[in-house]
Amino acid sequence: MTPDEIMTEFSLEGVFPKAAMRAATAHREVMTPIFIELITRLASCPTSEVTPAEDWQLAPALHLLAEWRESTAYKPFLTMMQRDEIALDYLLGDTVTESADRIMASIFNGDLVPLMAAVEDTDAYEFARASMLRALVFISLEHKNQRPDVEAFLRDFRHRNDDLSEDLLYSWAAGIAALGMEDMVEQVRSTFKLGDISPFLAAFEHFEADLQEALRNPDRSAFQKNGPFVIESAIDEMQWWYCYSEEYREKKRKDAVRNVLNIMPRQELDVAPRVNIGRNDPCPCGSGKKFKKCCLQ
Repeated sequence: MTPDEIMTEFSLEGVFPKAAMRAATAHREVMTPIFIELITRLASCPTSEVTPAEDWQLAPALHLLAEWRESTAYKPFLTMMQRDEIALDYLLGDTVTESADRIMASIFNGDLVPLMAAVEDTDAYEFARASMLRALVFISLEHKNQRPDVEAFLRDFRHRNDDLSEDLLYSWAAGIAALGMEDMVEQVRSTFKLGDISPFLAAFEHFEADLQEALRNPDRSAFQKNGPFVIESAIDEMQWWYCYSEEYREKKRKDAVRNVLNIMPRQELDVAPRVNIGRNDPCPCGSGKKFKKCCLQ
C-alpha cells in the first residue's frame, strides 16, 4: 500500500484497518512523519476544522506510534491531552480513559516536566489529568531511573493542589500503591476517611491490598492486572473496539434510515376521510403506492 492508500483505509468509518496498519508498520519511516503531522494539527486546530477522515485516522496513528515507541509524538500528544473536555471527547472519546495513559508511557521522550505540569493544569479536563497521572506511574515502572522524581511528585501532590477531583485522587492513591510507597499510607488513609474518594469507586482496603502486592512483587504492580503499562500491539489493542464492530455498523445503518424518515416532508392531504379509502386502494397522496403501504402507516 502507498501512504495515501493507508490513510484512506484508516479513514473508513466502522472498518478496522488491519491490513493498512500492517502496511504502515512495514513502512514505518515513511508513515511516522505523516502521523506526527496529523497529531500536531489536531492538537490545536478547532474541532470544526477536523474532517471525518482525520477523526478516524487519529486512533490507529496514535496507537501505532505508541507500539513503535516513537518519542517525537510525545509533545504533540501531550498538547492534545490538555485540550478542553468537548474537544477531547470529539477527538479521542474513550481513548482518554482507556489507553491514553499507556500511549503516553509508550512515547515518553525522557522529559517528565511537561507531563507533570499537565497533570497540575487546572484548566485541563479532569479525566485527562487523571490519565496523565497514571502515565507518570507507568513511566516510572518502565523507566526505573524516573522513579525517584515520580515518587517525589506523588508525595507532594496533595499539598500543592486544592480541590482535586475524585478521579485524580483515585489515580494518585493507585499510583502510590503501585509503587509500594509505604510512607504515604496515612495520607491516603486520611483521604479515604474524609470521603474524598467514594467507597463506590474504591475502598481503603483495596489500596492496602494493592500496596502489599507491590511490596511482595516489586517488579509486578497491581496496575498490570489489566495488562502491560505500554502499547505492545496496536492491532491487538484496537481490533475489539465497538466502533469497528458489525453491531456498530448496523446501528449506523438504522440511524441513517431513521434520519431520512425524520426529514422527509409530510404532504398535507385535502381528501375525503380515510374511512372511505380502502387499504388496497391507490394512496390519495399520488405516490403510486397502495394506501396501506403509504399514508395509512
